[in-house]
Amino acid sequence: MAGKTAKRGRAIRESADETRTRILEGAERLFAERGLHGVAVRDVAREAGVDSALVHYHFGSKAELFSTALLSRAEDFMREREAALQACIDQASGKPTLEDVIIAYTKPYLVHAQSGDPGWRSWFKLLAHSSLSLEWAPEVWREHFDPFVQKFINAMRLASPGAPEGHYYWCYHFFSGALVLTFANTGRMDHLSDGDCKSDDLSNGYDLLVPFFADAFEAILSGRRGPLPENIKREIAKQPKPARKSRQSKRETSK
Repeated sequence: MAGKTAKRGRAIRESADETRTRILEGAERLFAERGLHGVAVRDVAREAGVDSALVHYHFGSKAELFSTALLSRAEDFMREREAALQACIDQASGKPTLEDVIIAYTKPYLVHAQSGDPGWRSWFKLLAHSSLSLEWAPEVWREHFDPFVQKFINAMRLASPGAPEGHYYWCYHFFSGALVLTFANTGRMDHLSDGDCKSDDLSNGYDLLVPFFADAFEAILSGRRGPLPENIKREIAKQPKPARKSRQSKRETSK
């Protein structure tokens, strides 16, 4: 009797785990395509083939479900990249090149994107969505992403010391936007190039992304390029600003 009870308990636990996984995978796909505000709990329930009450039971609110979906792969992904970054620094005796730092930070993106697991592609798209709207899951970014980003910026300092402090953060800012957009696989480049370039051709894209940013970082952090010359900044400042329309004129224009 006790054996049957134990087996039944294990079956219930396994069933609950499978349901939770199915809900999370469905949420990951939908949030990746539509963002936080484009998805309702009932949409996730329909995608997972469960009742909405089960979604609330396992994950609480929609915001909590979104945070869980964003965090689902983040912790292992960050540990993997952190290990690669530390190995890069150790192998260079504390003086890595900018290119090696960028490769350590980005190569796991390429490896997982090419793994054949469609969940990673969805998660990268979800990452791109949420990076543009940090208020969707602020605690996830603050507690799980930001500490690793600081380590990447510290590695940039080791590779190119002595730059103005703000330059490291601007370099990361430009780089981060291009990185998440590249692996979000939006398909826009397919349209722009009339099919000559494919958004999902990540190997060729990665082969260009690394040297592009290694050279850009070197130029900025070494002082070889930037900021803009004063005469160009003055010309930009002299450009007339567009007139602001009143609410009344906006209403008349929209009629």
